[in-house]
Amino acid sequence: MKRARKKHPGFLLADLLLGLSLSLLGMALTLPWLGQWKKWHSLGQLDLAERALAGSLTALQQRTQYLHHYDIRFRCTPDGSRLYAVAGTRRKTILDYPRLGLGEISLSGAGGGFTPGGNVEEPLTLELRHLNQPELGREMTFEPVTGRMSYGNP
Repeated sequence: MKRARKKHPGFLLADLLLGLSLSLLGMALTLPWLGQWKKWHSLGQLDLAERALAGSLTALQQRTQYLHHYDIRFRCTPDGSRLYAVAGTRRKTILDYPRLGLGEISLSGAGGGFTPGGNVEEPLTLELRHLNQPELGREMTFEPVTGRMSYGNP
């Protein structure tokens, strides 16, 4: 009696080479996209920082308009990680980027402020920069009299 051979088909060398070449081709096509990931991540962080700044300043402007009877001035830390509001002798942190998880963002700008009516005394311009990619930046300006914010790239 003849024994029947069990068939255990395996991969041929051609199958292995074809699979390897397809996977390498797929990696080669996705590699440029992976290089862009760092820039996309930095732009996302910059957008979040800009929205946090705009929301904080708008809330402070409204609060100044209705609750305070004195000028509020802005001060940035030298490293640009925090923004303070100074009213009289009191100082309050209104924006802390490292605490928000945005430690790679730096804020700079001339110290301006809001009058008791909620308007800015002069055009207040604040600039956001990404520390790892300094070419990425955003600018935010408060216009005097109208108190409107305008956004843009510097």
